[in-house]
Amino acid sequence: MAAGAAGGPGIDEASAVVWVGGVMMPKRVIYEGRVQGVGFRYTCKDIARGYDVTGGVRNLADGTVELVACGEAGEVEDFLREIEEDSAVSHHIKSARAEDVEPPGTTGFQILR
Repeated sequence: MAAGAAGGPGIDEASAVVWVGGVMMPKRVIYEGRVQGVGFRYTCKDIARGYDVTGGVRNLADGTVELVACGEAGEVEDFLREIEEDSAVSHHIKSARAEDVEPPGTTGFQILR
């Protein structure tokens, strides 16, 4: 990532993500459980409105849900925590597997198909 002096503003030329002052934290999370057909994706999108994150959420053919979120580390962590612990669908989550990924080339947070 190309950056200004010591944590200053910079641009990741590979993905054209602009960041200021924080550390970008793109995460991919696979949710297992009763996560399809219960409004999970719509709940994630609604929660995302309260955070400075980009990315998306989609159902996968195996019955899991994939979520990709990018933003400053604290924003992404708080966003995921709200989904997993405090949301109306949190009780449907049996497990969540997270991994670091490349930043999505999207703006906003979308329900993907």
